Amino acid sequence: MGMPSASSTASTHEDLPSTGPTIHNVTVLEDNVSIYWLALDQRDCNGVLEGYKLLITSTIDKKELANLVVSPSDTSYTVNLPNLHTGQYPSLTVEIAAINKAGTGPFSKPVNLDIDILLSEGSLINMDSNLAYGTDATNVWVGALVGSLALFVICIGLVFLIRKRK
Repeated sequence: MGMPSASSTASTHEDLPSTGPTIHNVTVLEDNVSIYWLALDQRDCNGVLEGYKLLITSTIDKKELANLVVSPSDTSYTVNLPNLHTGQYPSLTVEIAAINKAGTGPFSKPVNLDIDILLSEGSLINMDSNLAYGTDATNVWVGALVGSLALFVICIGLVFLIRKRK
């Protein structure tokens, strides 16, 4: 064995987050708008995540109603918008972006809310039906279990068939 080679280290500068978080649920109750999102994947942070920027604007006149930064550990936040239930703002747009030392990344896909309908019908919007229970990993495991069980039954059947012929 030879001598160990010299080691070297390198670091890169942080870059803006490459994508916005995914908003998956929004709840409107009286004057409160609760936003739920999926945490940004570490690969998309391009550095150390410092927080999330929430932006709520009136869809009609583009007036900014809320512009705040929340902790990087948060995946939900409730914003109080006084007089929301009075119909002053009939529709809102909700967006969220990740922040690191390099700055603010791109905003998420905007979510448009019709406040009159939400307040009268029950107020919960599920933005991504793929996030519901019983999808993704759960379906993979169920499929693997059913497939394994079918293969097991076929093998047992073949063993009985071969023994019957002898």
